[in-house]
Amino acid sequence: IYILNNLQLQRNLRDRLNATCEKGKYASEQTPGKIRSVITSFKSDFPTFPVSVGDFVLQKITEDIVGNWAETERKKKIKEAQIQGIEPPPKRKNITPPNPKLKKM
Repeated sequence: IYILNNLQLQRNLRDRLNATCEKGKYASEQTPGKIRSVITSFKSDFPTFPVSVGDFVLQKITEDIVGNWAETERKKKIKEAQIQGIEPPPKRKNITPPNPKLKKM
């Protein structure tokens, strides 16, 4: 019963993300606050969901779901490019800027 309940909760979270987030974008590329609002509404609707420090569990599940969507979209684009005989889209670049506080030695 616990596993079935867990799957239903995860499906509910996925449906909420599907209605809110943009497919093809990783969690870090989503509009700020969208994922947080999904987690907040999920927690208010399911208060019995186990609480974790800083909603770590929900954040990780959310990042995995959104990341899987982005990877699926990327693979679809590559496959379409191969079928059409054109150059595939570029690989994902590092979106984190370098830290200016770090000094080169």
